[in-house]
Amino acid sequence: MVGEEGSRQTPILRQGYRRSRPLPGADFLTYRRLIRPLVPTNKVPTFSKLGMGWGMYEKQRATSLPSAEARLWQSENGSLAVVIANHVNEEISFAYAVNPSEYGFGAGELQISEITPKDIGDLEVSKNTIKRTETLSPRQLKIIVIRPR
Repeated sequence: MVGEEGSRQTPILRQGYRRSRPLPGADFLTYRRLIRPLVPTNKVPTFSKLGMGWGMYEKQRATSLPSAEARLWQSENGSLAVVIANHVNEEISFAYAVNPSEYGFGAGELQISEITPKDIGDLEVSKNTIKRTETLSPRQLKIIVIRPR
């Protein structure tokens, strides 16, 4: 999320502070490793942000940033998570592809689920490269989990 305002407007982040248990997705984001950024397979709009630079040491400038970005994370048990953040106040579609065999998954079925502030909901079962399009509400953070079934 861009800026402090983003974390206040993202329910999946706020919910963790109200509970005595860790944030949803902590197995991926806190305790394991970032694999790589995910390049969208569709065109994601951009937005301009003024004030990029290093304070008084560099002239402030405007830059163009993607409205949504995604990263691929891996937990200690080998499960993958696609974490997608929408940085703007409008709905964004983000399409991506992940080949689980590149990360040690065998030929069996894979369960694809979504972590929400309330629970984990199963979305689909897949055997091959996962190709999905996620629709993100304004300022939404979405976590999609890929694990052996």
